[in-house]
Amino acid sequence: MSGLTAAAVTVCSAMVLIGALQWVAPAGAMEKPVKTLLGVVFLTVAIGTLLPAIGKIEPDFRFASPTAAKTEELDAASARYIAMALLQNAGINFSEITVCTDKSDDGSIHITKITIFSDCEEETIRSALRAIAGNDEVVIIHESNHRENDRDHQIP
Repeated sequence: MSGLTAAAVTVCSAMVLIGALQWVAPAGAMEKPVKTLLGVVFLTVAIGTLLPAIGKIEPDFRFASPTAAKTEELDAASARYIAMALLQNAGINFSEITVCTDKSDDGSIHITKITIFSDCEEETIRSALRAIAGNDEVVIIHESNHRENDRDHQIP
């Protein structure tokens, strides 16, 4: 922006100087050629000053990019949605599902851990999720045990 400011100062200074020269210019037959010459000088100064300044102007458009945390949340939500769809397609009832993900160097999503609260058989759940997660990555918490533990930890 300082290039544009310098150009504006130069053009304004040229206008003041040319205005002063026109004021003291002779009248009569020489008046028209002097005004034409001063007009050409002004155009030369204006164009010569503004062209380099225009070349230095760089539009600065900044767009908000998603942060790493938002990207990780989207990855986990996508993996959770896929796991939920697989469980629902297999007819497995569950009350809660949490998915932990990690992003590979190539940009693919890797599921590190799936925790499922369900009352269904463990092998049925594992077979339904085998397409997206290995057996080591699936943790199944039976709801009947989970509810009893919640009652044990409640404050009377």
